[in-house]
Amino acid sequence: MGLFSLSDKFASLGATAVDNQFLLEYMPNASGEAVKVYLYGLLACTSQMQDMSVDQMAHDLGLSREDVLGAYRHWERVGLVERTGDNPLSFRYIPVNQSVFMGNTAPRDFEYERFTESVYAVFGNDYRIHGQRILQFYEWVVDLGLPQEVVLMLIRHMISLRGKNFSYASANKLAEDLSREHVRTIEDAELALTRDREVRECSRAILRKLGMRREPTEPELNLCQKWMQEWHYAQDAILAACDETTAAGSPSFKYVEGILEKHLKGQEDVGSSAEAYKSEQARQEQRREPLKRVYEALGRGTGSINEGTLNIYWDLRRNCEGPEVIQFAAEQCGKANGKLEDVVRMVNSWQQRGIRTEAEARVYVERFENEKKLLTELGEIWGIRSPAGENNHSLIQKWRTEFHLPDDVIRYAAGIMSVDSRHMPYLDKILMRYNAQNIRTVEAARMDNGQHETARPQTGQNGKVVTESLYDQRENTEPDAQSIPQWLKDRQEEMSKHATGDSSSAAK
Repeated sequence: MGLFSLSDKFASLGATAVDNQFLLEYMPNASGEAVKVYLYGLLACTSQMQDMSVDQMAHDLGLSREDVLGAYRHWERVGLVERTGDNPLSFRYIPVNQSVFMGNTAPRDFEYERFTESVYAVFGNDYRIHGQRILQFYEWVVDLGLPQEVVLMLIRHMISLRGKNFSYASANKLAEDLSREHVRTIEDAELALTRDREVRECSRAILRKLGMRREPTEPELNLCQKWMQEWHYAQDAILAACDETTAAGSPSFKYVEGILEKHLKGQEDVGSSAEAYKSEQARQEQRREPLKRVYEALGRGTGSINEGTLNIYWDLRRNCEGPEVIQFAAEQCGKANGKLEDVVRMVNSWQQRGIRTEAEARVYVERFENEKKLLTELGEIWGIRSPAGENNHSLIQKWRTEFHLPDDVIRYAAGIMSVDSRHMPYLDKILMRYNAQNIRTVEAARMDNGQHETARPQTGQNGKVVTESLYDQRENTEPDAQSIPQWLKDRQEEMSKHATGDSSSAAK
């Protein structure tokens, strides 16, 4: 501890000296927030408040942290403080009358003072602009590198659009855009600000089109700016897109963006005018129309039509000779409450069979349904569920086309079967025999059945085939005497004598 120290009460009961040169030369050009920060910092220095920080000062003065930092940037520019550290942040106060003792003039930021006077002139005497706001504007000059005249034009632009109480956040975004575009002249600024005006006017027109009576929000302005400056849509094209939002329960800028983005995909420059937009809209409708008919055939709404389902449809279409075969597949799938994926699978299966036209598909489906009807009848004959599957359909085709057997012969053969499993393979064996014997009528089949009735396999009580009866059986006859070996004959004779009481030979 040093020889001297201040009392704990000094900060509240003592006095802080403020140089008159500060009051006369520096205070008039500073904002009220900047003066508060300077004086409170001077109090902290002279009272040795060791625990003072930027956050503590902001809390005590009722300011934000950015307000405090902005104030110290101002006092740095005019030379009354200098930054001595960044972590933690620290400043050193410079005596105002240093010029008297050091023999030079106190540093003044004349550029800033001239800028401040210009800003006051823009807002006029009827509006009190805070010094902190002027500091924020001046940061566009220092930090963003914008010329003062460009910043002043930007301020006038915001006042013309939003009034003198415009949002600093929206103005700051525009200033950043100007800096990013390297705007350095009045002419460049006028061009850029004209584009911004067009964006705002378009945003307001969109809101009116959507039935809203309010100013556009910042996110809405950003969307509109993207449509006009990045996607190159003109205002009339954007408003034409708004006509499609009538189907939306709550139309919005995001809904409009979805419409514009959908029309933008796949084209370099879409919608430079309302005519171009409408032409593209008509082209997209033509692209959607075949898929709409597919969904109608499926009995489903068209709400699932999007870029993904459109791509699925047109990928399938490229492998077909026309839309008719896809539409016919949709009609077939619609009978079973199918989906678009089922249509794709059906068309692909037809193509694997070499079917590529609607006419070929109709012939195939008619034949398939006829085969399915016969399989259903066979299932009813056997008292089972209708046989299904590609193998069973192949058997029907073989019996009809290769064996040339009428359906009544097939049904008759099924009726005389007595097996309860593997019905189709068993029936196939019977019909193979019919084909080999050239049996083509029910009468011929009945005659064949009568001839084989005695040779039919025996069945057990439960109706199943007795496996042993499927093989030729040997007759159970007496053995031939000549086939009996001599030793067995001697043994038989010996046993016979023993049975009649003649044991003499046995004793021997």
